[in-house]
Amino acid sequence: MPDTDFGERTEQATPRRRRQARERGQVARSHDLSAALVLAGALALLNLLGETVFRRLLTLMRSYLACAYEVEMSAAGAQNLLTTTLARVASVLAPLLGAVGLVAVIACLLQVGAVFSAHPLTPDLGKISPLKGFRRIFSSRSLARLATSLLKLAIVGGIGYVTLRGDLDRIVGLAGAGAWEIGASTAALIFKLGLRAALALVLLGLADYGFQRWQHERNLRMTRHELREEFKELEGDPYARARRRRIQRQLALQRMMHDVPRADVVITNPTDLAVALRYDARTMEAPRVVAKGAGYLAQRIREIAIRFRIPIVERRPLAQALYRTVEVGDQIPSNLYKAVAEVLAYVYQLNRRPVPAAA
Repeated sequence: MPDTDFGERTEQATPRRRRQARERGQVARSHDLSAALVLAGALALLNLLGETVFRRLLTLMRSYLACAYEVEMSAAGAQNLLTTTLARVASVLAPLLGAVGLVAVIACLLQVGAVFSAHPLTPDLGKISPLKGFRRIFSSRSLARLATSLLKLAIVGGIGYVTLRGDLDRIVGLAGAGAWEIGASTAALIFKLGLRAALALVLLGLADYGFQRWQHERNLRMTRHELREEFKELEGDPYARARRRRIQRQLALQRMMHDVPRADVVITNPTDLAVALRYDARTMEAPRVVAKGAGYLAQRIREIAIRFRIPIVERRPLAQALYRTVEVGDQIPSNLYKAVAEVLAYVYQLNRRPVPAAA
């Protein structure tokens, strides 16, 4: 019967497929959530460090204005001034920018963990194809992202409108205020507006992250044919494995049949089961099962025993217990010592051999 779902991805991804996708950098990640978390973190850091940074920048500006007349008006002097200014501004902004960068790293780690892959950097000529580019622009995924962007714009715009409308009287009242009060009020208003927008964007980002995970799992799904091919790669061809197992069983059967002529007794059920035992008091602590079988294999063991004149004793409960609990090559368990010793004693009496003391 043909595989009707040969091309349908109906099976969950295997751990190997997930690992390969992760090595290629294909993970479930929301850029919207990362951007929203960075925005929220930057606003929180500005609220915490903003006044300190502003005062340090103000002090730096005053120091430059105070010694402006000392600046050498030449190309070398301008270059030196620019270099010095950039270095000092960078030293002031470094803690804030470093903290924002740390927030960005944490936002990525929270979503996908540590992923290092150079695969996305590999050149792909298909990406510069005009036809494929046109298809990507007007694909359903691009249209969905456009709709999401318009939704975010509408939400942020609505939040801005509500925030500004609520503080309209306060904004109008700043008309006669001083510069410092206007700056402080404007910064507070911008912070409140940004914080509300950031929280809304975080909620949208969480929804987008859930969608990205769902889509990632859907893209990782496999067909039954892919599952079989992966199983072959990991475990080998099933026909070859079956052939190896068949050969191993044949070799084990040959070894087992080779040991039957060395047995001391064969215990039967009487026809369904056969267990061959051997005991050497000098080298064995207890009797050992050298062969066992059911059905046709039991018949073969009995035939070999008859050919080599190995005693066959019918003990149904003992044959069943030995067949179920003892593997070929193992010693019998202590709870069967007494029953096996009785059988061996009977066999040794038939053969007029002394009964070993250890038996």
